[in-house]
Amino acid sequence: MSNTTPTAPRSPFDSIRHNDTTGEYWLARELSKLLEYADWDNFKKVIQKAMNACKGSEQSVLENFRDVTEVSKRSNNRNQSQKSYRLTRYACYLIAMNADPTKLIVAEAQSYFAVKTREAELSDIEAWKLHTIEEYVNKGYSLAYAKRRIGNLRVQDEWEHEVTIRNATSDDIAILTNKMHEAMFDISIEEHKELKGFIVKYRKKKGVTIKYHPDPLPDALTPAELTIRELGIATSTILHRERDSYGLTELERDVQDAGKLAADYRKGLEAELKKPVVSSRDMRKEPDGGLFSEHDSEQLATPDEREDRQ
Repeated sequence: MSNTTPTAPRSPFDSIRHNDTTGEYWLARELSKLLEYADWDNFKKVIQKAMNACKGSEQSVLENFRDVTEVSKRSNNRNQSQKSYRLTRYACYLIAMNADPTKLIVAEAQSYFAVKTREAELSDIEAWKLHTIEEYVNKGYSLAYAKRRIGNLRVQDEWEHEVTIRNATSDDIAILTNKMHEAMFDISIEEHKELKGFIVKYRKKKGVTIKYHPDPLPDALTPAELTIRELGIATSTILHRERDSYGLTELERDVQDAGKLAADYRKGLEAELKKPVVSSRDMRKEPDGGLFSEHDSEQLATPDEREDRQ
């Protein structure tokens, strides 16, 4: 009896995948044949729908659907140059989602490219996390703090995306962020920066001199402050979705409610710790860890890197 583990059958979409120094890609005319489109003009209509979907998701059409020329052999063995597209896996996924759903090969394409796209997203996220954590640790932050800061960044990105699709402008986001901060900490962002001794600069606006602190606050926050901030932001996102809020007035109501809930938690923590959470400590100047230790390096290593060290 053989102990050989059977390998999964190779997908036909793997067979038309190309690779070069910039990464993997597929060619539109090759994909059209595999998706059983005999007429190129009909397939171009599918590509156009996919391009529209790409644009609608605020992704670059030019980066995902690049104009190229494919060279193929004619029956008389002469080369024929034809206009085509160099497609990313995301472009292929959009094409599959807009192709004829009655074809079995289209359903297979949808499954294949959905899985591949998700795998790439997860890989990109993990690479970003490892790189960002390493940057923080090298600045003197502990590994635990770096991981918490990563959580803050992801929660912040999710919230900003949520309020943007609910009609918040970049100016609105700045207003909402400060309103939420005041509700969470009973202090504005600028006052919090001043407490931590941020560098002060001055600018004139409509003839009035304004004092401000140009550096961002989050990297200066202590672990306890980061915890309150993350709770408030995550709660805001939940309220926006549950209430289906839209526009600055409704979003402002949500961030203040979320900030108050986070403030209640802060006050409970302060009672337990017997000291205020809001601190003058600037974590950029007084980080809580050292530079990379062997333990930190091992924690940040990929599985392959760990195996190589053994």
